[in-house]
Amino acid sequence: MNLLNKKLLASKFLFSIFVIILFLVYNSPAITKIGDFYKLNMDFFYDSEKIYIQTDTPLTYKIFYTSPNEVNIFFPFVEIYDNQIEHSFYKIKTFNNHYYSVIKVNTFYPIPYELISFENDEENGKIVISFPLEYKIVNTLYFYTPDNRVMAKLHYKIFLREFLKNKINIFSYNMQIQDFNLFNIRFIQNENKEDLDFIKDGFWFAINGTYFAKFNNKYSTVAAVVYDNRILSYPVEHRPPRGFWGVLKNEDGYSFLFDRLPNLRKDFENFINSLKREHNIYFLIQAGPLIHRDFSFVMDPDLEAFGTKGNNIIEPAPRTVIYIDKNNNVNFETIYGVGVKRKSGLTLYELASYLYDSKDSINLDGGSSTCMYVANKKLEPLFQKNFPFKSQNYIVFYTDKDFYTVSPRNLYYYFPGIFGIDHNNLSQDKTFGTKYVTFFDGYQKYQKVIYNDSLEYFDNKDKKMVFIQTNDIELSLEKLNLKNPKNVVKYYNCYIIQYE
Repeated sequence: MNLLNKKLLASKFLFSIFVIILFLVYNSPAITKIGDFYKLNMDFFYDSEKIYIQTDTPLTYKIFYTSPNEVNIFFPFVEIYDNQIEHSFYKIKTFNNHYYSVIKVNTFYPIPYELISFENDEENGKIVISFPLEYKIVNTLYFYTPDNRVMAKLHYKIFLREFLKNKINIFSYNMQIQDFNLFNIRFIQNENKEDLDFIKDGFWFAINGTYFAKFNNKYSTVAAVVYDNRILSYPVEHRPPRGFWGVLKNEDGYSFLFDRLPNLRKDFENFINSLKREHNIYFLIQAGPLIHRDFSFVMDPDLEAFGTKGNNIIEPAPRTVIYIDKNNNVNFETIYGVGVKRKSGLTLYELASYLYDSKDSINLDGGSSTCMYVANKKLEPLFQKNFPFKSQNYIVFYTDKDFYTVSPRNLYYYFPGIFGIDHNNLSQDKTFGTKYVTFFDGYQKYQKVIYNDSLEYFDNKDKKMVFIQTNDIELSLEKLNLKNPKNVVKYYNCYIIQYE
C-alpha cells in the first residue's frame, strides 16, 4: 500500500512538472535564448499589393541599402532560421553569422525607403516589414517666369507594377508645357547621330524626333516634316499612311492635330496645301504609330507598317511620346526601362496601357534615339548609364524668357542609405559619421556632405557586446570609450564590438 501511494505521488509530481513546462513554453517571450544565440522565427508571405517579412520581435535591428537593388535587414545577436522566397520582383533569403543574422532583399528595381513599411504587433511579439508590388513616384520641378507664371513642369516619374499582362516597369522624364505662347519650335537634323550643342543651338528644351536612315554613310530623315508652312522632308512613298503631330497657329493661339498622313507625294502635298488654306502650319512631324485620337484608342501597328510584317517596333524599348492628357496639357515624355539592357522599356501595347487616359497621343522614334534636354542639361537614363542615347534629328523649343526653378521635393539616394526622401528631412537615417548624399532634383544631380554627430548604440550586457551602425568606426570607439575592444565584427557599416 505504501508502495502504491509513493507511485501515485511520484506520478502527480511528474505531471505537475510537465504542466509547468507547458506553461513556460506557451508563455515564453518571442526570443528564446539557446546557448550563445537568440533564435528568431521568420516567415514570408505576399498578397496582390505587398510582399511581407514577419519575424519575432528582435532585440534591435537596422535596415539599409548595400546597392541600389539590395536592401539589408540586420539583426545583431540573433540567429534566424534559414528561409528564402523568390517573386518576380524580389529574391529574399537569410544569412547567418555567429554574431548576427541578415535578411537580404534583392529587388528588380530600387525601392525608395519611404515605401518600405514597418508594423509592430506587440500583442503577438512580431514585427512585419513589407515591400510594395506596385508603386508610382512623381517628383516635379516647376519653371517660372520672372512675373511668377508657370511656363512648364518637368516630372520625374518611377512607375512599377506587375499585374498579369499589364506589366509596366519604367522611369521617365515628362515635360509639360503650360503656356505654348512662351516658346518657339524648330527642327534640327544632322548627317550623323549626335548630341545637341547648347552653345551652338541656344535652345531651352528638346526631345528626339522622328525616324531616320543611313544612305551613303550619311543619315537623313525618312518622314514628313513641315515648318512654318514649308516642307522640310517628305514621307517615304512606299509606306502606308502613318501618324503625325501638328501645331497649328492662328489668331486665337495654338491648336494641335493628331492624325494619319498620306504618304504618296502628290496626296501629301495636296493635304498640306489644303491645311494651309485654313491654318498656319507652324510645325508638323510624322512618326507613329498614332495611339489615341480624341479619347479613342486607334493604334494599329500593322496598318502603319510597324508590326511584325513591317518595321516591327512592337517589342520592349525606350520610348519618346507626345500626348495631350485629360486636362488638355501638352506632354513630351521620354520613357526608359528599369534595367541595364538597352532594349528594356515598354512594348507598343504596354505604352498604350500607360497612356490609357490620354486625349491624343503618338509614338515618336525610340530605342537608342530616346533622349531629352532641359535647360542646358541632357537628362541621362538613371539605370542605363553606359549606353549613349542620341538621335539624328530633334524637336527643339526656344524661349527668350528668363526663368527660375522650384522643386518642393528632391529625390536623393546614397548607398548604404536611403532612396527617395526629402533632403530637408534626414531623420530616418541616423548613421553616425560623415557621408556623401547625391541629390536629384529632376534634371540634375549634385552632392552634399551630411554629418551626424549623434551616436546610437545597443549594449547587450549579457554578451558584453555593443552594436552600432557608423561611417566612422574609430571615432565611434572613442565616443564609446572602447579604444581597445576584444573583437570587432563588421558587416558593411554595421559593427558588433566585444569588450571585457
